[in-house]
Amino acid sequence: EAQRRGYEVSKLYEFKQLFEAYAETVQYEKVEWAVRNLIEREPTVARWHAVLAATYKGMGRYAEAREEVKKAVEIDASFAREAEVFLKTLPK
Repeated sequence: EAQRRGYEVSKLYEFKQLFEAYAETVQYEKVEWAVRNLIEREPTVARWHAVLAATYKGMGRYAEAREEVKKAVEIDASFAREAEVFLKTLPK
């Protein structure tokens, strides 16, 4: 409601709160927006790329999901096993 009335989200914690709310209510387009903003502010946090990959999967955007999960692994190799499993769940 605040955004609708012109409030500009700018702080990291605000984007995190919005991400949580949008994810909980399964609003994929809004989750994508929030996570893209989080990636912009925390580009070395692999979790955000993994979350964006899952969001793209939910939206049926499989090529983008593959790209984001690869970025997560590039940033943090500990995501490799999880990424492998994730990639197997995507249609060819």
